[in-house]
Amino acid sequence: MQYLLLIYNAESNWDALSEAENANMIKEFREFTQSIIASGNYKGGNQLHPTSKATTVRVQDGKTLVTDGPFVETKEWVAGFDLLECADIDQAVEVAAKHPLSWFHSIEVRPLDGDRLGPMPLVEDQSQMKFMFLVIGNDQPYSEAELATFEAGLPALIAEHKRRNSWLVGHSLQGPETAKMVRVRDGETLVSDGPFAETKEFIAGFDVLSCETREAAVEIAAIHPVAAIRMIEIRPFWEM
Repeated sequence: MQYLLLIYNAESNWDALSEAENANMIKEFREFTQSIIASGNYKGGNQLHPTSKATTVRVQDGKTLVTDGPFVETKEWVAGFDLLECADIDQAVEVAAKHPLSWFHSIEVRPLDGDRLGPMPLVEDQSQMKFMFLVIGNDQPYSEAELATFEAGLPALIAEHKRRNSWLVGHSLQGPETAKMVRVRDGETLVSDGPFAETKEFIAGFDVLSCETREAAVEIAAIHPVAAIRMIEIRPFWEM
């Protein structure tokens, strides 16, 4: 099965590490990434810019509404992600517990819904900016009309991705009730059931896109069928 590790950070932790601590964490992070690449578990991942760089897109009555900032104002937010291939949730939790960021932050482990994904494609044009679309759901099921809107909008979205060659990888996630939260404190692995935050809204899926500019990413988000039903948070990646 495939699992998404959503790495949560707190605003207070963003600049909390000393230069030496930060250098050591980067070293351990790279060693961890190399180890899961060698094991065959790793499918892709990256670090996101903080929420100050986020843009949230909704479409209501045919009008695109764009606001600065994340979909929910909290002190803690998604700081990055890893996509894994694991035998089961226990192995995914085991990998998450070895992640250096689990010592400082929290990691939400969520299984993907449905079909398997292959490795994240490499992008030859490195001049393109990379964005993650965090697709936001809530605890209310889609109505028949909303499902019809979603299905009707998919062809236009797919056509736009083909025209721009923008889509890299993405998938829907299983519900938040399937999530496991992983933290490591003082050498002890702490695992709890459920998502990182208990709210009516949660991350329901993700897409990773390659676009010329943020404005181009917003244009794609505006024709995403979910934008007419829920909302999409756009966040750029740090350049690697």
